[in-house]
Amino acid sequence: MSRSLKDFIAENRHSFDDEQPGEQNWERIANAVPALSGKRSAVRAMLRWSVAAAVVIIIGGAYFFVQNKKAREVAVETRSNDIRILAPEYAASAEPIYQAIEQQQRELKDFSGTQPELYDQFTQDLATLDSSYRVLKAQASRSPNREILIKAMMNNLQLQAELLSRQLNILSEYNKTKPVDHAKEKESRRI
Repeated sequence: MSRSLKDFIAENRHSFDDEQPGEQNWERIANAVPALSGKRSAVRAMLRWSVAAAVVIIIGGAYFFVQNKKAREVAVETRSNDIRILAPEYAASAEPIYQAIEQQQRELKDFSGTQPELYDQFTQDLATLDSSYRVLKAQASRSPNREILIKAMMNNLQLQAELLSRQLNILSEYNKTKPVDHAKEKESRRI
């Protein structure tokens, strides 16, 4: 039967080729294919929303980064003004400690790229002391025994400076011993 159908089509080919499909057929095909009909596909719409979401996230992240950086700078400046405001007589002795803390924090941050785990632990330890400092400052602004609290704030600042100094020593010792350990490992492998 399929043979007779093929023969029929071959014999009547010329009569099939002169017919054109109707306009209704083309409209149905155009409506079935979204690219031809002008309708937006779901993928294209999702892509646009994804791009919009990415732009919002990038702008939000940049804003957060800038605000966080400004807040840290203000916090450092505010901390250096704390004792000047609360007890100006201690400002001269507190200033070198503030400067030492800021310098050591910068040095510690320089090491953060080589040892991020240690840096995170060190910043947590320093944050604990800093939170104690803020509590002392809040109490000193309200307390009649301001002199004792100011001295405690000064001790806290000295502890912060000492902690940072020890942390820097630990990092420098770690960095010194690290290449030596690799050399020892190479020698033990040769043997």
